[in-house]
Amino acid sequence: MSVAIVAGANGAIGRHLVAELRAAGHQVGGLGHGPNAWEGETPIDFWAPGEIDSASLELITRRLGPADILVNAAGGASVPRSFSAPEADFRRTVSSTVRLLEWLRSASPATRFVCLSSAAVYGTGHAEPIPEDAAPQPVSPYGFHKLMAEQATRSWARNFGVRAVIVRLFSVYGPGLRKQLVYELLQKLAVGPPRLDLAGTGEEARDWLWIADAARLLTETAAVASEAVPVVNGCTGIGRSVADVAALMVRGFGRDTEVRFDGAPRTGDPPRLVGSVARLREIGFRPRVGLEEGLDRLVRAARSAEP
Repeated sequence: MSVAIVAGANGAIGRHLVAELRAAGHQVGGLGHGPNAWEGETPIDFWAPGEIDSASLELITRRLGPADILVNAAGGASVPRSFSAPEADFRRTVSSTVRLLEWLRSASPATRFVCLSSAAVYGTGHAEPIPEDAAPQPVSPYGFHKLMAEQATRSWARNFGVRAVIVRLFSVYGPGLRKQLVYELLQKLAVGPPRLDLAGTGEEARDWLWIADAARLLTETAAVASEAVPVVNGCTGIGRSVADVAALMVRGFGRDTEVRFDGAPRTGDPPRLVGSVARLREIGFRPRVGLEEGLDRLVRAARSAEP
């Protein structure tokens, strides 16, 4: 049985990724901070608590055997936090990626590497769906750090033969993800406020990708990893505004909540980030859960938990 390693396996995307990799027939080793939180759930085959470094990776491969796939699902995950603590965001994203790449170079050159990046590298000024060859122009430390991690991946591929693929995820949402707009709306609407005040204009358009679809894409793209380091958008190709998402969720809760936006563009937040799906079509990938269905699932789960 082939072996896959997930760095950041205790994160929201990491946990879905572990389940997806196991369903695809892999033994899975995870590493990251904290105790083994997998007991009682879909079990991980081996958990290595601690830093994302060569010692943790060697611990996994000694137990499970050589790794066929290494997915980096660790790193910074918040644009606002990258402004308030840029050095910490750099360490979580760039330094951890370099440590993984160095382990691949020195200890596991046959392993395929999946670098989880972000649409934030594209930045602003995109009226049409963004192709993977668009010039990066990030507008936040978070976006710059994701781009640096990509550049490190290309360097290790070109100079040391590491086989890799870069997946730029757009706006991921779904079960287990306890951050960003959809989670914030779930928490606020569950208490039935008469009015909901949100930052921004409401017209910001995003490409919303269900978290299980994101995990499946990360699993499947490992097959195209190479020294050429292909880049793949993790998206649906469909842009929906923040105001549309809020309205769908208000309706799903059966509320008459008034939604207001403060009208001020948020720092580091491009007005439109929607991806081209041309390359996804080439590799045969299609998302299975659309926005309406995904939001309906989340709202139903939240309403069922109401007292």
